[in-house]
Amino acid sequence: MREKGGEKFLYFDAGDTFWNRVKDQLPEIDQQAPQFHPLPQVFFSLLREAERLQDNAFISQCYAVWVNSILEFYLDEQDGIPTNFSDWLGDEILLGIRKFAEKHQTTFEYQEEEEDFLSLPDYALEKELATNIEEEGKLAFLLDFENSLTELAQIYHQDRAAKAEPEQFERVYTFFRAKLDNSWRDGIFQVYNDDHEYTFLKELREEREGQEAVNASLIFQVDNYMKNVVCKIGIQNGLMLQWQNRSPLASPENQHFVQDIALYLEEDEMEHNEFISIYGGWKYDMRKSDTWLTACLENLWQFYEKYSPYVYTFFSQPLLNWTERNVEELMEERTKALSKGFNFFGNEMDFKLALARLNQHKGNLEELARYIAQVEDLQAQGLGSAGLQKRISQGLENIKSNTVHYPEISQIFSPRLP
Repeated sequence: MREKGGEKFLYFDAGDTFWNRVKDQLPEIDQQAPQFHPLPQVFFSLLREAERLQDNAFISQCYAVWVNSILEFYLDEQDGIPTNFSDWLGDEILLGIRKFAEKHQTTFEYQEEEEDFLSLPDYALEKELATNIEEEGKLAFLLDFENSLTELAQIYHQDRAAKAEPEQFERVYTFFRAKLDNSWRDGIFQVYNDDHEYTFLKELREEREGQEAVNASLIFQVDNYMKNVVCKIGIQNGLMLQWQNRSPLASPENQHFVQDIALYLEEDEMEHNEFISIYGGWKYDMRKSDTWLTACLENLWQFYEKYSPYVYTFFSQPLLNWTERNVEELMEERTKALSKGFNFFGNEMDFKLALARLNQHKGNLEELARYIAQVEDLQAQGLGSAGLQKRISQGLENIKSNTVHYPEISQIFSPRLP
């Protein structure tokens, strides 16, 4: 409500509820309902108006906002941006913007620093970030002006048709099977949609006096969507397996600790390595040549040989030795382990619950009671998810009743709490 010259004026939006009630009383031109204009059409209209005014600076900035809004997912299918790139190739407005961009490409400004929304990002850098064929197609549509639209469509359709064959996945298995000695036996092979997982299992140490057995799993996960391969080492402790009444298993979800080899690489080893993916792991684009893919796996093996001894040595430490040290020392050691990159228990409750069970195993009842009290105190603070709270409660119940089985320990490596 506004007042002007002693008269009061009511302002409202055309198309809203009040407008519908009073529109018949309005001038004829104001009785027309507003029309919806998809955002791509709005951008295209702005670009053409700037072209009419010969405002090249605005053209450059407007197109940059358009591109960055799509790449940063501020615009999506709800704003008229098709999800599948094939639909881009049949969208008249998007095609019109592409042809407009080809015409004015010499006026575009490119980013000198990150997060400059009014300048275009570097195409080569953005291409490194693309994780699948659809993203690659959209990115080229927006930023690749060296290839014509016809050529971009051909590349897209060729990539879509070039579906990865099973033997291209199996190359990972055969490569590492040949590298590993006979102490490693085959684990499991699993397929999830377009992803493959291969594991190998090995006994690192047999059970002996004062030392529990330690088993290792070597886990290779080939992600065709992200175009990379990940190498992880899984560790299963023999004493924990006894608590769980389990045998060693190669499946990733049954490991007590899991370490990703890529996390150990130094900055210079990653920065100048053409095979390292920015998403972690090693690039494994099956559209590359056999020579390139083999070189990628050789590069992965090189770092596995370099860093795996650290993992095997660390996790081969006998857990029973922990009962001979006070809690302050153990917590300090855990902090050091985490700072060095080892996935050493997901949270303090898990860690102290394990210490309680170890002391129960050795008959140290005073220490057992102390750790139970500390876990109960942490739990009373409401830390962790409902699932974690439930599992910790079950663990406390099992330990108090001195049952054979320990609570579920799977995936205790998951980062839950400090």
